[in-house]
Amino acid sequence: MTECYIGIGGNFPQTLTAMRDAVQKIKCIEGISHLKSSSLYRTTPVSDIPQPPFLNAVCRFACHLPLEDLWKKMQEIESELEKVPKSKNAPRLIDLDLLFFGDTVYDSPELILPHPKWHERLFVLVPLADVTDTLPLGIDMGELLKKFLNPHNEQVIKCGTLT
Repeated sequence: MTECYIGIGGNFPQTLTAMRDAVQKIKCIEGISHLKSSSLYRTTPVSDIPQPPFLNAVCRFACHLPLEDLWKKMQEIESELEKVPKSKNAPRLIDLDLLFFGDTVYDSPELILPHPKWHERLFVLVPLADVTDTLPLGIDMGELLKKFLNPHNEQVIKCGTLT
């Protein structure tokens, strides 16, 4: 069993529905158990492209699948939810970002683990702290949040529940 964390977000009018659908689809994957989702957060974009606020959350779950199979399932879910290719930092309906797959360190053209910018984004850190006190790599979330400098002046406001 591997402890996994996925960031979920988007900023289209239909994003909340897509996020909830994504969580239901993740729960239905054979080999996924004990899914817990963070609160839902409205967050300011970290982009130079003018766009509406994002909705963000994080899910934690136990995974009995190999990394490659989980990654493929996540891409299938995004496709089923009609995610379309976009430029970096552009508005999006839905994004599923694999943040951690246990303590796996992985680097390929398609996937880097842990996610390379997870610790630089308040919209990831705050929901992560909802679902764990300590990450698989022994990182204390409380300490990390205390030291976070917020270089993008992100605003992260709890606005409901994902499930």
